[in-house]
Amino acid sequence: MVCFSNKKICFLLISNIFLPLKKKKYQHGTTYRIISMFLNPKAQNKTDNAVNSTVLHFGVFCVRENIVENWIDLGVFLEKFLLKITKSGISYSFSNQPCEIPEISKSLQKELGITFCPSVVIRLGYSGKAPKYFAPREEIKFWEN
Repeated sequence: MVCFSNKKICFLLISNIFLPLKKKKYQHGTTYRIISMFLNPKAQNKTDNAVNSTVLHFGVFCVRENIVENWIDLGVFLEKFLLKITKSGISYSFSNQPCEIPEISKSLQKELGITFCPSVVIRLGYSGKAPKYFAPREEIKFWEN
């Protein structure tokens, strides 16, 4: 785990340690325990487990205190971080469920062994090329009088 911290915010980079075993079961490491804490509904769990098993890393952004000033500072840091990784060709997606429910957030905090409050969780990795267009484009025809 890699950690960056200042007086107000903290960023943790956690390597994904899902290790495929027989019949699509995964080894119970730190990432598995964290993910299983907040993925309970079966359908969502199935989808998220499939996505999470292919992710290289998870990023957890935290604040020292849950106050507006720290949220703004975290937002500025997060914006710069996301722009830099996007420029580097790294993809991300948000997975904030563990931060939105206080009991789960406290469990995540305990699992990571931190005193900061988890605020944003993202998945990090590489994705395929995005489609150039979402739908085929047609040539524009102009009517002449």
